[in-house]
Amino acid sequence: MESPQQPTAEGPQIHVEAPLTEKELYTRPWQHIGYRIFSQWGASDDDFFVMRRFGALNTRVILKWQDDIARLENELRVLEKENSRVGGPAVNNGSFRHDRVVRRGEILKDCYVKLKEYNDFMVSYSTLRSRPPAQSHEITNVRNWFQRYPDAILDVEREYIEHTDDLMSIVPKVRTPLRSFLERIRGFRLSKIFRIRPTTAPEIYDAETTHYHSDRKMELFVTNVVVSIGLLMLIAPLWTLVFVTKILDRLAVITAFIVVFLAFVSTVTVARPFESLAATAAYSAVLIVFIQIKGDLKAEK
Repeated sequence: MESPQQPTAEGPQIHVEAPLTEKELYTRPWQHIGYRIFSQWGASDDDFFVMRRFGALNTRVILKWQDDIARLENELRVLEKENSRVGGPAVNNGSFRHDRVVRRGEILKDCYVKLKEYNDFMVSYSTLRSRPPAQSHEITNVRNWFQRYPDAILDVEREYIEHTDDLMSIVPKVRTPLRSFLERIRGFRLSKIFRIRPTTAPEIYDAETTHYHSDRKMELFVTNVVVSIGLLMLIAPLWTLVFVTKILDRLAVITAFIVVFLAFVSTVTVARPFESLAATAAYSAVLIVFIQIKGDLKAEK
């Protein structure tokens, strides 16, 4: 066993750590990577931050607290019934200050502690429960990291990622259906246009398997696509109706564009059903107004 280095007369010796080689990295990943790098990686992007909800266990704890409080409540009910019966002891049940029933005060103190814990836990768990479940690509991200660095985390401690029905996104990203569809396309997702190197990137990571992209650039791209399609949906029917003379043909054109517009709003935006219908109604009104204007122009001629 080597003894610790002692400072010399010239000053303490400074140890300069040599960079890890690929062989050293994968020979002892539990030492060189471990939770230090895994934690950095998980914190570097919201899509990597996936944890268990422990739904069944949380519910069981709540049920236990509920039963404890219910037993105290029942004990208090029995105690007060005994102290308020006819012919019972002369107890002042209308005062906290002059209450001589010691057990009643103890029950209320216990209820205070239990109810505070119960209420605080219920509020925090209700917030936790409202978080959306982890998306498949988020779970795949974590699994891929474990496969890329085997033995970096103990097998039994990485089994949490297999509880897919209990996993949740800690910071969920709101994506439009159009963006979700585009991100499924590998060429789009890995495009160099959207790639960035975040300042929060871990000290050790494989740039070939871990890709960071700019949400701002992606949202800007999707917004431009939506605006372009929306503009086309406004201009195309106007020019089409110019060359259609029969009323039934016009109605057919309008109906077709209305259906396409409703499908467009429903699939590429996060609008709720009634919001989609409201937007479609406004779109229909624009087309009807255009027909009326065209009819008025013909009448003037």
